[in-house]
This record gives sequence, C-alpha cells and structure tokens, in this order.
Amino acid sequence: MVYILNGEIVSDDDARAIAKRNNAASPVPSNALNVLSVPSKKELPDDNANEPPLIVLDLDGTILETTLPDVRGTKPSYVIRTGGTLAETRLRPGLAEFVDAVLRHGYSLAVWTAAPRAYADDMLGGIERSTVPHFKSSLKCVFAEEQTSIGYDRGRWLCRKELRRLASHTRVPLHRCLIVDDTPVTYASNVRNALPVPAYKGGRSDDVLPQLANFLCSLNIGAGQALDVSGWRYAPHGAGPLTAGADPALEGRLPEGAAERPPLPMWSNRPSAATEDDEVDLT
Repeated sequence: MVYILNGEIVSDDDARAIAKRNNAASPVPSNALNVLSVPSKKELPDDNANEPPLIVLDLDGTILETTLPDVRGTKPSYVIRTGGTLAETRLRPGLAEFVDAVLRHGYSLAVWTAAPRAYADDMLGGIERSTVPHFKSSLKCVFAEEQTSIGYDRGRWLCRKELRRLASHTRVPLHRCLIVDDTPVTYASNVRNALPVPAYKGGRSDDVLPQLANFLCSLNIGAGQALDVSGWRYAPHGAGPLTAGADPALEGRLPEGAAERPPLPMWSNRPSAATEDDEVDLT
C-alpha cells in the first residue's frame, strides 16, 4: 500500500520508519498530515441564493479510472505520462453528454480530487483532448490534495472533502452545492449534499452518468428552490431538502452501512503499485 501525502508517495514501511524516528504513535507524524481548517458558518456565503447550483465532481472512481498499462485489456480514452509513469485512463461513458446536459440546465461545475495538483491537471488536460473540449474552462474551480483534509485516526487513513471550504471559495451557498463521489468517507461531513455513485472500474457498459444527468435535469433549481437528492437512485440515508442556515442532521456522520474506511490512493510511480485487483482510487 502507498499513500500520497502533500504530493509525496509514502509507503506503509516509509510511514512507520518516519514514526520510529519521531517516536510517534501514528505511522505519520502530525506535522506531515495535510489537515485543513474549515470555514465557520458565519464565513460561508448566505446571500447568494440566486447563484447557480454547483456540482462538484470527483475524478478517480467517479468520472474516470487510471491504471498502469495493460491492466484492463481494453482501449483507454487516453494514455498519459503522469508522475513520471505511463498510465492509461478510461473515462466513464457519457461524460461529455453529462457535462453538456447539466450546464444547459443551469448548473455550474467544479472538480475536487484528493490527488496531487499535477495529477489533476494531467487528467483534466486528457479529458479536454479526448472527449470534452473546453472542460477546464467550464469549471468554477479545481480543488486537489492541498485543499483536502488528510489524517490518520485509529489505524485508518482519513481523507475528507469539507464542502464548506469550496462553498466559501466559490461564494456559492453550501445548500446550493452537490458533491458527486464514489467514496462515502470523503463526503462524510456533508452527507445530504452528496450524490453517491458506484466506483467506476473501466467498464464500457456503465450507464451511471446518463442516469445522473437525467436526475439532475429533472430538478427545479431555480432561486428559492431547495435542492433535494433523496430521489437519486443511490441517495444517502436520510437525504432531504437542503435549506439555507440549517446544518443537516447527518452532517459529520457516515451514511448508514458505509464502511469507515478512507479511499486508497494506490496509483504511484512504483510499477508494482497497481494490479487488476488492486484498483486505482485517488478519489
């Protein structure tokens, strides 16, 4: 297993060696963790209710899959050298149509990955060249590893995307933000804003994005209308209308039945890091 912390590849052995040198109980000393502060409620925009709803897209496992060459045996959407290693990326079917449909309906888009910024840039560039021209220019912002809270707790790596940070940055009210992600622990602080999707594993017949586009385009997203993801096929337990000034009852808790396990960022520049059964998931 390897982990990406602050742009560096860290293996279990390396982490334990760091801990031993620092006489620390945690595999990685606290000063090496990328743990970020989160804006308070009073710092969040609450007067932009007319702002278009923002859909925040995860990358790996959600709209694409990246593996080492020849893992899948099918033609990739593009091949790219990232982090010094040649990699194959397969885009989830229907991505171009999804982007077009939600933008036409009046949503805005952002991307948030827990991977390093350079990797995010490589993936966004590949999407533009292969499938969705001007994809990067259509995004309101791109958050990456440096905006993600990464820590170690009770023997587990925790990687969370605190949606308040992005809401504050974009000046979009939190109740007008939705996050699309395949890993429950990453959106655990904003469960009712979540549109969970099954992890994408490179399949050509996957139809999750067309389904999601149809659902999102069925919602009334006009000013004053509460967003409600409870009708989504994979809606989190307890989903309901998002309203201004109210913290969701489930905020900070995992959906019922979700494993309290962090995403496993196993892609790295080490050739043995990924196998067919060892899925790439930078989230």
